[in-house]
Amino acid sequence: RLELEAIEKKINNIVFTGPLTKKDAMKKLEEMDVLFFSLIESSTFNKTIPSKLFDYMLSNKPIITSISGEGRKILKSTGSALFFNPNSPESLAGILNEYNSNRHIYDSASKHNRLFVINNYNREKIFRDFYKKIN
Repeated sequence: RLELEAIEKKINNIVFTGPLTKKDAMKKLEEMDVLFFSLIESSTFNKTIPSKLFDYMLSNKPIITSISGEGRKILKSTGSALFFNPNSPESLAGILNEYNSNRHIYDSASKHNRLFVINNYNREKIFRDFYKKIN
């Protein structure tokens, strides 16, 4: 439905790719100016961190999202994300305007996201630290 609406309205700055392999998806993320993901409101997302968050952060791009919980805390600490209410189109429109007006701030803040993930959320390092604690 969204793809048809984009065609009807002649919106040509949105790309609909269909399913991609993880490798191809990561390449596409690198090509984008800003990344977007929205999640339904769920108590599960308040307790977990979607892996997509880390994939997005590895690309060093600003992120527009409705994420809550721990994922939101992570992104807030980097200053590289803009948050909107998933139940409010007006909230999303406001955030898009905010990004457009202050793009340089978010682009600059996101340049260290990859390093942040590598330093703080490396699975191998987390496992080693966990293993040390239980031995």
